[in-house]
Amino acid sequence: MLRFAMEKPFRTIFRRLYSTSPQKSLLSKLRKTTGYPFSNCKKALEVNNNDFEQALAWLKKEAQKEGWSKATKLQGRKTAQGLVGILLEQNHGIMVEVNCETDFVARNNKFHNLVSVAASGVKRHCAAMPAGTPLQKMGLTEDQLGALLLDDGQKLSDYIAMTIGHLGENITLRRGFCMKAASDVQLSYYVHGGNVPTNKISMGKFGSLLAFRIRTVAPPGNKSVELLGRQLCQHIVGMNPLEIGSAEATPPTDEEKEEEKRMWFQEFLLDPTVTVGEVLTQNGISPLDFVRFECGEDFNT
Repeated sequence: MLRFAMEKPFRTIFRRLYSTSPQKSLLSKLRKTTGYPFSNCKKALEVNNNDFEQALAWLKKEAQKEGWSKATKLQGRKTAQGLVGILLEQNHGIMVEVNCETDFVARNNKFHNLVSVAASGVKRHCAAMPAGTPLQKMGLTEDQLGALLLDDGQKLSDYIAMTIGHLGENITLRRGFCMKAASDVQLSYYVHGGNVPTNKISMGKFGSLLAFRIRTVAPPGNKSVELLGRQLCQHIVGMNPLEIGSAEATPPTDEEKEEEKRMWFQEFLLDPTVTVGEVLTQNGISPLDFVRFECGEDFNT
């Protein structure tokens, strides 16, 4: 009887210890889901009595705290590297620039995921823009981007902070832009430099978006709409025009051609024997607007 009385509290203590120890399957699942270190996942399960969902929420909360702490310490450090990301979906064209300190981090999958999340956040926000004009446009600053709500209700700035906690570098949301086109307006894009293969988001060091209309009757021999739109976006990236221009405007003199910034009068990047205006006329294209991003460009020059 004495032996039984001594064993009973021992078995009770053992069961309690066992019940609060992280189960291997849950630990493995939590690590695979979050990517956090073994020690963090183990502590999360212990604190939350092996409740997976509570442990997951606890980890995210702790990561956010750590991320904001690191973000505050790193704030102000120069972020000249990064990526431009473009999302073209239905009648929306989205472009964002996300900056970091080094090209090493810009090649990291977690950083790529951040660019994708930022572009998707802008898409979600711009989808609410009212229709009514052929082309709706919206530019977003760093503060406006950070305030965007993601699908899970989290602010984009909080997601940035967690990514900073993971990668250990200062990261900034430099700018965003959205085009929302009417049914008779085409959108095209091009990304150049350090292209990153993803399912939906195209990423690189340069990017451009173009909105245009197609005339009902185009002259014979016109190129396919998709190909020509992409080539025009390549031209925008390579030649850096500042405005579209028009046939009615005064053409540049021979001395001015080298510095010409009106796209209509520039030599076409893919065929310098013709101007962009000639290409547009030959193919029945009427451009409405374009935007070009260059990662890390100096706005003061």
